Amino acid sequence: MVKLLKALTSKNIIALLVTMKSTLFMKLCGVLILLLYLSCAQNHKKEGTVPISKQISTDTLRVSHTYWWPQSGPFIGMCGNEYSLVFFGTVSHLKDPDTLSFKLHSIQEGSIRIIELLYSKKLEKQEYNGEQYFSSDCFYQTGVTTGDTVLVFCYDYEQYYSIPGRKSILKVSGLDDPIIRSIKEYIKAGQNPFAIKKDQSLWNKRGFSEDLNRIIECKEIMLEQ
Repeated sequence: MVKLLKALTSKNIIALLVTMKSTLFMKLCGVLILLLYLSCAQNHKKEGTVPISKQISTDTLRVSHTYWWPQSGPFIGMCGNEYSLVFFGTVSHLKDPDTLSFKLHSIQEGSIRIIELLYSKKLEKQEYNGEQYFSSDCFYQTGVTTGDTVLVFCYDYEQYYSIPGRKSILKVSGLDDPIIRSIKEYIKAGQNPFAIKKDQSLWNKRGFSEDLNRIIECKEIMLEQ
């Protein structure tokens, strides 16, 4: 069939139609031309389609898990480490945790659909480019399940985004959750803890009052010097 299609150039087809004038041959030519057209159209379609695996990988921000850091959460470091990425999203996928004894730490792979970006910093080796999904292996013992809305805090390690652990993924009620309002004020103020000093009781309910107090006191000491 392929050899016949190649042999049938437009001139050959016309010559054969003129000489043979066969109704059967004309129908055969019509079928062959139709098959040739469909074959070309199918090849074009395949060449223009991006594989699903590539679509997912290019639309997902992979963030490393700095599990060895002693702190995690929204307020880490003596005076408050600067954020590299903060966003609100929905947990879209979770794998079963991997707690094999020979591993250095227990891990759980998962992903979050990013709904609203609150803050991002361009790093030397990585930056946020509008990806719709976040993935990491830091979900072990976070207490979240698929469908939960969460607030996520990332920092940087060796010029890459990093997330230090379970307290950096906080389950929230939605975009109107009071801690999201508080974090937005904190970011707007240049991550100055004085801006959310009034929210200490709010953060106390989430178990972060001690961390917030530490960075507030550190800033106060720095101002006194």
